[in-house]
Amino acid sequence: MADVQLTVEQIDRDGLEATFTTIDNVDTYFAPRKTGRLVLFFKNTNAGIGTITFDVTKTEDGVAFTDPTVSLPATTGEVHVSGLGNVYEVETGTDRGKVKFTCDLATGVSVAAMEV
Repeated sequence: MADVQLTVEQIDRDGLEATFTTIDNVDTYFAPRKTGRLVLFFKNTNAGIGTITFDVTKTEDGVAFTDPTVSLPATTGEVHVSGLGNVYEVETGTDRGKVKFTCDLATGVSVAAMEV
């Protein structure tokens, strides 16, 4: 199992042809959340429905959060995820301030990390 650091690309008025990274069910993925406007664009070409699980370790006012999940439709599924607030950030260590997630499918899933 490896930790994969995603590069966040900037969306501007000229548009962005996003770069997608293939992801799998073995590695853990990290995306820096610099401005608070991080958008993760997932594509699924696998015949199975996929699940992305965000690893939330922070608490607010003593309340712990359940790790949120996003479902990826099978075969032609595309899902955009945004609104990843401070609670989604890794709290300590070298990955502090990054959003951490995993995928349950071995093949067919990719992600682009973008900021507005």
